Amino acid sequence: MKILAYTPEGTACPSMAEALQKALGDVFTTTHAATLGQNLPSLVHVFGPCTPMVIRLLHKAIRHHIPIIYSPQGYLLPWNNKGIPYPVRLLLRHATVVHARSEFEFACLQQLDIHKFLVEIDDATSTQTITQAEMTVQMRRLYRKIVDTHVAQLLSENTKKIIYRLLQIAIDDLIITTDGLADTTRNMLNTLSDEEWRMLFLYAYDQGVDMEMRTALKRLAFKYPECDVKNIDRFPLSSKPEPIDSTPFTEINVDTIVNSFLRLHDIAKHTPLLLCHYAEVYRLLRTGDYDETLLCQKLSEQHLETFALQVIGILTENLALNEGYIPTPFLPKSKIL
Repeated sequence: MKILAYTPEGTACPSMAEALQKALGDVFTTTHAATLGQNLPSLVHVFGPCTPMVIRLLHKAIRHHIPIIYSPQGYLLPWNNKGIPYPVRLLLRHATVVHARSEFEFACLQQLDIHKFLVEIDDATSTQTITQAEMTVQMRRLYRKIVDTHVAQLLSENTKKIIYRLLQIAIDDLIITTDGLADTTRNMLNTLSDEEWRMLFLYAYDQGVDMEMRTALKRLAFKYPECDVKNIDRFPLSSKPEPIDSTPFTEINVDTIVNSFLRLHDIAKHTPLLLCHYAEVYRLLRTGDYDETLLCQKLSEQHLETFALQVIGILTENLALNEGYIPTPFLPKSKIL
């Protein structure tokens, strides 16, 4: 976890940011250039007024899908604002959390109803209601909670590839016998840091495939750090994973697959599909014994051709579903090369 803190030049009360930087030097970094380099942070924390430089930093954080916490530091109190100007509204709209540094500021911001996630952590540098040690512990806990909530945004491409590989191993009993696949996967797993393992399990839990991850790791006989994701404090997620279809492979037929596509098509009307949804189709296509011509015919009758093409395209790209398991009229060879 790496926190980038930014306090605009001339801010009246920069002491809280300075105290946090001193206490959280292992994860905390500050800048007055409002730039994001190659080593992107896990979180951006803005203190004080919303200046043009803050807006520049905001746009860069949005572009890189980095969550933002905003501490107005009193700049949104009644005597400091005449309505909320557009730049501040923009910052508030994209902030994950708004932080109030006192009980009074919290009450004022609550009255303004500016954000659904408003958190109070008192500023030990300007009040005696809390010690600096307590402030540091509470702020670190808040940072951790935000990062743990936004793992989908922060997950590295390498960790995603590992999750996709583990999902294949969990679903397909035979794929692990592929020459070199097990050793290659173990080598990939050995590159993960403790923080990346934490993100892997949190993301897998959110996507409804956490049990599949553990099944694959067991098949690889790989010792991994445990992570009790259910007891990790996080903000509410917008969607909950659906259970993966558990139809035995001996009972998978054309109707089973068509019904799965129908169910996922209905889900996709209301919320983005999760990894567990794609895993369901992957398992049915990989392990079922079915008539491809009849499957294509029935999908066409249900007007699911376009949807099936989109889903199978994602399976091909991410889960390496190969041509032998694809209903070819929906995804010709030229589409998967």
